[in-house]
Amino acid sequence: MQRATKKFVVAYITLVAFPLLGLLGVVRAGRSLQAPLSIDGTWKLQFEPPSRASGKCGDQLVSSNNLVMSISQSGQNFTMNLSGALSTAVPGSITATDVKAQLQTGDTTVHCGGVTLTASLDPTSNPRAMAGFLSRQGCDSCEPLRFHAVRELPQKAAH
Repeated sequence: MQRATKKFVVAYITLVAFPLLGLLGVVRAGRSLQAPLSIDGTWKLQFEPPSRASGKCGDQLVSSNNLVMSISQSGQNFTMNLSGALSTAVPGSITATDVKAQLQTGDTTVHCGGVTLTASLDPTSNPRAMAGFLSRQGCDSCEPLRFHAVRELPQKAAH
């Protein structure tokens, strides 16, 4: 072979064959990856009536039974904005069907810690639904509040 032909073959292998092998490796490695469930959107929360034992804790967590939760998701992480007494722009995460977030309240009358949201998604429901608890951290006298949330379907634009 001529010297120019050898250089061409080496350049071709370096610039084409190696990148293709690398791409095939990445595709093969990514086959087992699975995207997290989508929870992006607006959710309407409905709370079960708090028991007498939860007393003021439940009243302070839930100012009304029509709380709205807006979630912006990127992968398994999300940012949640919750209407009502709880703070906004709270980070959280989703693992399989488990949703978790730590919230802070603007309420200084309760000497307990923040609020933990833990929920399980129902991946088969349409629209998507989740059920879980809002609970005060470090407050043994406060019972967790059970809630059910349904994702609102986007409004279609009028023609």
